[in-house]
Amino acid sequence: MEVVDDFLSYEQFREIKDSMMYPMETSRLNNFPWFLMEYDPAAQPLMFVHLFYTDGTINSTAYELLTGLIDKIKDKDNLDTMIRIKANMYMGKDDLILHNEHTDYPYSHKGAIFYMDNSDGYTVIESQKVESKENRIVFLDPSIPHASTNCSDSKYRTTINFNYL
Repeated sequence: MEVVDDFLSYEQFREIKDSMMYPMETSRLNNFPWFLMEYDPAAQPLMFVHLFYTDGTINSTAYELLTGLIDKIKDKDNLDTMIRIKANMYMGKDDLILHNEHTDYPYSHKGAIFYMDNSDGYTVIESQKVESKENRIVFLDPSIPHASTNCSDSKYRTTINFNYL
């Protein structure tokens, strides 16, 4: 596992964040689509997701928004074949809740979690806590059990998850 802060330039990061999050931070309207999904019914019953890419198919008209981020991951971690890119938005609650551990795929592969905002939420990877800090990325093997949380100090907590070989 490796954590890198300020992964993108300020301008690159703001372009992604403003495109994905602007409607929630201001009254400005935007057309970035988020889709409701049931996640962990016991802990965090609802979350929103956006699937950019899966199994060789671009699933989102916003995919091009991530090309600079993808290129930087390629340079840093030798990305060869993309498997999936998915954004997750967990709703804030009064209590911080650790979700159940999971693996993304049952085989060893590379991955990265890119944090879109600051909050008291975090990711647990092999008992190590990675705090949510905007423009932070953590590189990991997502076949190793890991867990996420919601947040309690913000309206939402958002990440973009990458799975690749």
